[in-house]
Amino acid sequence: MPKGWQGLMNSTITFVGGVLFCWLTERWNSIWPGFIIHAGLNLVWSLFALGENTVGGELGNLARLATLAAMIGLTWVFVPRGQLRPHRLTRHGDSIPFRR
Repeated sequence: MPKGWQGLMNSTITFVGGVLFCWLTERWNSIWPGFIIHAGLNLVWSLFALGENTVGGELGNLARLATLAAMIGLTWVFVPRGQLRPHRLTRHGDSIPFRR
């Protein structure tokens, strides 16, 4: 891959990952599932030397895609769709759910 494309691939993977982790945080209403998955991916990436950056190699990308598929599948199975509720910020910066 030409060197100029590697920066674009890094940015694209980071953007897509950010969108998926944002979706995960909203669906679970917690930052912990995303934190655990991200830490797990970092651990696997380091233990098995799957690449020196986010682009990685074939095995690293297969591991990443399998993790993302599992993350999306488990979220659809275990988190009811009606659980997502909008939040409002208080004057002190706290986030509390809207009451219906």
